Amino acid sequence: MSEPTQVSSAPATSTTPTPMATTVKPSEIVDRQEEEARMEEKPPVEGRRVCPECGGTTFSTLEDKSQVLHQMGGVKIYAKKYVCKQCGYEY
Repeated sequence: MSEPTQVSSAPATSTTPTPMATTVKPSEIVDRQEEEARMEEKPPVEGRRVCPECGGTTFSTLEDKSQVLHQMGGVKIYAKKYVCKQCGYEY
């Protein structure tokens, strides 16, 4: 005993897109790829200091008088403090 198969009464839709919607110029694709590459954050050079606030790589060095590292013969050696030249963040 075979069961009757159901036939869908939904109208058939065309799956082929119109030529106007799919036409993309190769130059537009290249421009989009270049923009995505520019927007992608590039990792800093390995072994280089990077400001945690702004990502800058230029610093000035100051002595951190609150941290004495070594004292010999009355001469104190202090720790270094780095100050970002772009945003002024100290660490």
